[in-house]
Amino acid sequence: MTTQGTKAVTTTSKAVVKKEKPQLPDKFSYLADLVTKKEEVEWIYRSIMTEGVDYGTIPGTPKPTLYKSGAEMLRGFFKHVIEFHEDDTGTDLLKGIFFWTVRCKVGIRNPETGEVEYIGEGLGHCNSLESKYRYRWVTRDQLPVEFAKADKPWEAWANKHGPATVKSKYGKGGKTFNVFRIENDIPHDLANTILKMAKKRAFVDAELTVTGASRIFLVEDDLQGSQVPEKGDQVEPLTGEIIPGEIVDEDTEEKQAPQESQVDAAFEAFDKNLQGFVKQLAWKEPTLNSYIKTHFPGCEKPEDLSPKQRDPLLHQLADMVAMK
Repeated sequence: MTTQGTKAVTTTSKAVVKKEKPQLPDKFSYLADLVTKKEEVEWIYRSIMTEGVDYGTIPGTPKPTLYKSGAEMLRGFFKHVIEFHEDDTGTDLLKGIFFWTVRCKVGIRNPETGEVEYIGEGLGHCNSLESKYRYRWVTRDQLPVEFAKADKPWEAWANKHGPATVKSKYGKGGKTFNVFRIENDIPHDLANTILKMAKKRAFVDAELTVTGASRIFLVEDDLQGSQVPEKGDQVEPLTGEIIPGEIVDEDTEEKQAPQESQVDAAFEAFDKNLQGFVKQLAWKEPTLNSYIKTHFPGCEKPEDLSPKQRDPLLHQLADMVAMK
């Protein structure tokens, strides 16, 4: 009952109703495990994984890329049993070419019988002809002497190897310096790295396949040749280009260039030791040049060797002298 002049006020409250998930029809009941796994993968991604450690976002890509540590987290959560099978068909040790294809099988162990039921697999391949293993980016002082001593080494290098083998980078002071792409002269040192990369690719591919996590993550192969940054690498924010961590960040090109007297002195010391070994081996100049050409691709004589190539050559000749 209300009094005259008084307006009755009616308040209504809305009940908060939690939206129920639609139930699977009986004929699709076998998909219940798939739905559960999807929710579990989502929970692992949102609640446990750490960006930059377990996954990362490459500039210009639509989804994050799953790293090995993230794949290991999926394996541990679902208690997967992993089995690797390696194939090195295509490897040529004498030419320094390494090809690895790895198959990673994923299974689940029956707690009662101990038997493993395999539920999926992944493939991974890596070889020494991939650009990240075939080439290195170096600074001016690591070039062969004929280029390091040139007035404009970047022009001389580009004329011989092409403009794409020279890049300008920004140093700490905002000035630019040049880096040069050279062929990796000792690919044998990367044999184990290449095998591990193939295994990592196979493992990540396998975990994405059996868990259905590819709806969330990319794998490295989805990047169409792009590289995933390794520890120490830098990613340029505008272009997404990966700068290898091995490149020393200097303020100027001039700071990286050795003085001509330093170059001459270093080569003279190397050549003195070299001629001593050549004399003990009773080699003539053509024999030495032929050896260098065979074992150090791109070089035809001692002057072509970079400072990093000289010590390996001296060690090889010393071993030959010892075995004589």
